[in-house]
Formats: sequence, C-alpha cells, structure tokens
Amino acid sequence: MALSASAGPTGTDARWGGASFSRGALYNILRNPIYIGKTRHKDEFYDGLHEAIIDDATWQQVQGLLAEHGGKKIFASRRSAKRTLDRLLFDSTGRPMRTTYAIKSKREGGTDQSRRYWYYTSKPSSKEDKDGIERLPAEEVERLVLNSLKSHLGDKAWLARQIGSAVDPNPSVLAEILRAADAWCDQAAATNDDAEPQHLNGLVDRIDVKKGQLGVKINLGALLSSEAAQQPIPTTLEVPFQKRQSGRAKPIVIAPPDATQPDKDLINLVADARRWSAELLDGRSSTIRQIEDREGLRSGSVSRILPLAWLAPDISAAILEGRQPAHLTAMRLRNLPELPVDWNEQREILGVPHH
Repeated sequence: MALSASAGPTGTDARWGGASFSRGALYNILRNPIYIGKTRHKDEFYDGLHEAIIDDATWQQVQGLLAEHGGKKIFASRRSAKRTLDRLLFDSTGRPMRTTYAIKSKREGGTDQSRRYWYYTSKPSSKEDKDGIERLPAEEVERLVLNSLKSHLGDKAWLARQIGSAVDPNPSVLAEILRAADAWCDQAAATNDDAEPQHLNGLVDRIDVKKGQLGVKINLGALLSSEAAQQPIPTTLEVPFQKRQSGRAKPIVIAPPDATQPDKDLINLVADARRWSAELLDGRSSTIRQIEDREGLRSGSVSRILPLAWLAPDISAAILEGRQPAHLTAMRLRNLPELPVDWNEQREILGVPHH
C-alpha cells in the first residue's frame, strides 16, 4: 500500500508520500476501534459519539487475524457481539444498558496474550447524560440471572404459586407449563459454558439493576407452545448480588452476597511459597537466588513471599476456597513486614477468624 504524492505543506516543490506503510503502521490502523464507533484509552474501549462505519463482527474477525499473525493469543472465544441480556438490562436510573468490551494484554510465558472482557454499560440518552454511568461484567451477570431462572423454574411449588396468583389456569395448562419448565432446565443444564448463551425466547421481559439486587421480570406464559401462551403470566424474581473488586486493575465480579471469592493472585502467591519451600527443602534448588534467576524475579522477591508457606492451615484453606476476608489481598500479604510463626498471631494480624 502506498501513499500518493502531493505538494509539500510549505508550498515548495517538495513531494510527499510514495512510500509503503510499514507492517506496524498498518496493524495500528487496522486495530483502531474508531471504525466501530468506539475510542480507546490505554487498554480499555469506550463508546464514542460517532457512528460506526463497519460492523463489530467484521472488526473482531480482523483483530483475530492480526493477533494470530502477530504472535498474540486471544483467550476470549469467538462470539457474536450480541449477548444474552441485550435490550433487557436497565441501570438504576432506567437507562438501557448495551454491550461493550475492553481488551487487556498480559505478558505470560514470554509472550503478550490478550483477553477480551465483556460488559453491559449504561447508554446515555444525550451528551449531557453522562453522570452515574454504570457498568456490569457481562458473563457474571448473565450467569447470575440464568442460575436464578434455573433455580426458580425447577421449583414446582414456586411455579404453581406464581401461576395460581396470576391467573386461574386450566389444569392442562398448568401441567404444560411444569413440563416446559423441566425441559427448559434440562436444556440449561446441558449448555456448555463455552457455548453461545441460550436464547430466552421472551421468557425475560426486563431486568432492572437496583441496589443490592436485580429485579428480573419474567413471563411464564412464554414457556407455553399452545394458544394459551398468548395469555401473559407475569412474575418478578429478586436476585441479590454485590459487586466485588480486589483492586482498581481487577475486573468487577458479580456474585450473591454469600458466595465465595477465590482470588487467583492470592492463591498463586501461597502456591508459589509452598513450591519454593519444597524445592529448597528437598534440594531441587540450592539457593533463593537460584529460584529468582530461574523465574526472572527481582532480588528479595522470593525471601519476602517464602514465609507464606507456613501459614496456619485454616488460613491457607480459607484462601484456597475463597473464604478469606475482603481486605486480605495478595498485595497485603506480599507487603507484610513480617509474618509471625505463631498461628494465633497470624489470624489476628490477617483478620481471619479461627473456625
């Protein structure tokens, strides 16, 4: 590809252009999200105020080809930009939420690897309507909604109560809804996590994001295939959730309030400490410096983390199972000036109750 020649900007006879784009320059052009109506800030993409000139699916296909030829691996599976809850989700002020994503790179094993994080974000109604933009991680909120639907549709007593309070159903209609709910749950249970999200077929009418919960409005009549499906059977599920974020650079996680919270960085920190201590004790590594050189770590890194190999068993178990307190992060453990040997002192310093 070559730039056409043109007169110089100073009005002289100097000629410009006529040179081919370098591969790097061409890659930068093709990676620019401006063509799909988005702008980039650092590693995150945001909706722009301009119209897209190509569709998102085409742009994603190009990114995949660039990543393959550029030596990067994209962990995210290829999927449509349309997600399960598109046009169904509304933020706490009633604004619709639309699908967007951010691409973040992380260096692992000597190569740059990219991962795509999908979100639902508030859609401003105007340029001035930019306050209080809300963002939810797509996969987490989809999983929460689908699990709640599976739980309720699998509860025949709950279904009978909802149907009975909404309409005066014919026994055959009630039986058909119960059978259809069983079939829906079987299909949902058989759905692979890597598969496309299952289509809700009008079952969900609207989802409102509220403080501490999702209000999921559903129509049980959508389960029917007969003429009775024309009669709506509305009900609402209140799905409790909370947003968690271990650090500013970590993705937000949606979870029920009593859900465990495994922290990959925290688990890896304890696992590294145990691995390194085992190497030193059985002689596979003769010195701490040898481990640091092998793993490309700065001097003192291993010495600072190594004491975590002697954490109290219940503290280690809490970390592995995701039951650690919210304040117990990898950064806090890494920056401890000293870890006492006494397990009771460890529990007191780290704020982990002894069960």
